[in-house]
Amino acid sequence: MGTVNPPDGCGERRAYPRLQVSLSAEYDAGTGWRACECLNVSPGGARLRCARPPSALSRIRLRLPIGDEADEAVIDAVVLNVADAASGGEISVKFVALQPEVGLKLVRGLAARNRPAA
Repeated sequence: MGTVNPPDGCGERRAYPRLQVSLSAEYDAGTGWRACECLNVSPGGARLRCARPPSALSRIRLRLPIGDEADEAVIDAVVLNVADAASGGEISVKFVALQPEVGLKLVRGLAARNRPAA
């Protein structure tokens, strides 16, 4: 599979492009569900803003709304990066054991949900 190079030339390489979103979500790092905001998502992972971010390499479960209001996905993930506190507790997570077609369905559902009303 190819990688996606961002246009800003920062040298970062991704397997999938990220969809910019602003969604209320929840994560559980083994201590109960906590609120977070999903900032972007792809079939391979997501960027979250958490008031109390879990530590790097933590395994978490992420609950994201998809499609209509009643639809949600619960996805196992591992925390790859925790930004410093000055960035507002942003973390990068990689989805684990998520089939690519399920990841694409997730992104399509989120894109449809975030499409501006006509």
